[in-house]
Amino acid sequence: MTAPYVPPYVSVGEFVKFINSLRSRKPEWLTLKALEDIGISKSNSYTLKGSLVRMGIYDIEEGKLLQREDLIGLSSKDENIKRETFNRILERTYPDLLAAIPIEEATVEKVRDYFEKKEAKPGPAMKGARLFIWLANQAGFETAEVEFTPYKLEQEKASKQKDVKKKGRTDGSGKRKDTDDEVAIHDPAYLRDYEERLLNILLDKISSTDVLPSAEILQQVRELIEVQKQKNKSQHATSTIEPSARTENSNA
Repeated sequence: MTAPYVPPYVSVGEFVKFINSLRSRKPEWLTLKALEDIGISKSNSYTLKGSLVRMGIYDIEEGKLLQREDLIGLSSKDENIKRETFNRILERTYPDLLAAIPIEEATVEKVRDYFEKKEAKPGPAMKGARLFIWLANQAGFETAEVEFTPYKLEQEKASKQKDVKKKGRTDGSGKRKDTDDEVAIHDPAYLRDYEERLLNILLDKISSTDVLPSAEILQQVRELIEVQKQKNKSQHATSTIEPSARTENSNA
């Protein structure tokens, strides 16, 4: 069975947070803990890690750094070096997209449509399109996108989320209600493809060799297995509650 297509789709704000962290350290191994240590939530850490892997900066199987030059360039204070780095990442990550859509004609909608035609899911396709436009701008290119400024949108979104946390949103019972963005971020279906694929790859790698896997791989496998267990518990609880609710309604 062919794995579904998933473009890099981390939000611009989280990618910028990763870039800023490179000023103090450039991790040789990419782990969820390393990303959480710089202030990225666990769910967003999965998305960021998957995106950095798809950009070819880190290895998918072990999380080993492949492109140290990229980390040095992204953290450089020299704008020319930084632009060259973004351009290198852009060309390495999106060769087919760049061939299909001239960069000066690219818009979020066109790129989103391209990703969906490759069978990416709507959520990752839209986020991936926004990330692509932002990367192109950082690389010094002008696209045809005139209504969407990814980084500005991320800043506004972060500001709104802070306001919501301060004020709090409640329902009639006084309990806090999650915003749409928070629900989307923590939706297990949103991350399932990447998590399951990565876990399967790691398990296949372990079973196909007689060498004891590294501590990094074992830790990652444990984390992914724990995530799958939590999902299964949640799904089981839901399937148990729903029939009970239907029975109570029918007896009422």
